[in-house]
Amino acid sequence: MVIMKLQGGLGNQLFQYAAGRSISLANRQRLLLDVSSYRNDYLGRKCLLQHFNIAGKIVDRTWLQKLITPRTRVNRLFTGLSLVEEHTEKDFTYKGEWLTTHRPFTFYDGFWQSYKYFEEFRESLLLELTLKDHSPEALAKRLPQQGPCVAIHVRRTDYLEDDRYGFLGEEYYSTALRFLGERLENPCFMVFSDDIDWCRQHLQTGEQTHYISSASGLADYEELYLMSLCSHQVIANSSFSWWGAWLNRHPDKMVLRPARPFRDPALLYESYYPADWISVE
Repeated sequence: MVIMKLQGGLGNQLFQYAAGRSISLANRQRLLLDVSSYRNDYLGRKCLLQHFNIAGKIVDRTWLQKLITPRTRVNRLFTGLSLVEEHTEKDFTYKGEWLTTHRPFTFYDGFWQSYKYFEEFRESLLLELTLKDHSPEALAKRLPQQGPCVAIHVRRTDYLEDDRYGFLGEEYYSTALRFLGERLENPCFMVFSDDIDWCRQHLQTGEQTHYISSASGLADYEELYLMSLCSHQVIANSSFSWWGAWLNRHPDKMVLRPARPFRDPALLYESYYPADWISVE
């Protein structure tokens, strides 16, 4: 049995699910998704994976706690019988050796933000990470119908206050738009942001631009899936738009991503971006 701890926002949850699901498929084991961290999440975040067609079962870790709490009777029994193993991510390096389980109960605690953890099972994940109560066709009606559609994600407000991550800045988006303008004919744009006013003032996207924000009436998971339905993406330094791009099924998609996403390089996984995503200085 694979037990994956869920933590963080939707983008983080998708990384954790994708890694856990791939491990469970590779080892032919059941997947449990531990949501106990959301009882005391400091930002009030919730698990949102129940809105997708996931194969894992969402559980609260309370009934599993005795298995991993040292010196409890159950823990001593299961440990003595070599029934439990734990993998806790302590740095942002890919650990392929952890993809194989060796005991009946394997606990995973981390963020697992490398596409290598789940690239082998991409087709299965594309089917499972669809929305339960929405057809792609219904959401696609929100997309402009003229020309190729480009999703642009701008994460700004909280990054202005966090020096470790940092807002990407106007030049990044200007360079990305010039790149696309040289390769696409009459593109239209869907701008997803927590600061639409800034986007209106600084992004030179022309008249064929549509803006999506919290005022649009869409839940986070609906916004992310709508982003994935666009033909191309300009992503932010955010796991949210990372997944909007990864779930894009268009065969000729272009994904533009920052060359240096974070001010603190220690935050970046060694294999965070797929090789075919285009680096923008």
